[in-house]
Amino acid sequence: MALLIALVNIIGRGLITLTVKDSPQSQIAGMGIGASATALIIYLFSVKQNGVTNAFIYSQLCSVISTFGGIWFLHEEKSKREMTYIIIGLIFIVGGSILTSFAK
Repeated sequence: MALLIALVNIIGRGLITLTVKDSPQSQIAGMGIGASATALIIYLFSVKQNGVTNAFIYSQLCSVISTFGGIWFLHEEKSKREMTYIIIGLIFIVGGSILTSFAK
């Protein structure tokens, strides 16, 4: 929260200038950032109920959703080779999350 307050102050004072594109893609990217903030809030509330380890694992699984969501919403063109590497990487993330959750 302190980082957000500091960022708002820096932008408000004009120390950082922002350029904004008026396009649906920028709006969707903003929703993705909002989803990341939501994941952080869920993580903070989940720590009490699930413990630090499981809460961290669940928050890292948001990267799987955001990766596919970003490719789909932003209509990014990926070659077959790139998609193969993306899917393999995401399988490693999900597999590592599953193995870590059982490693207690």
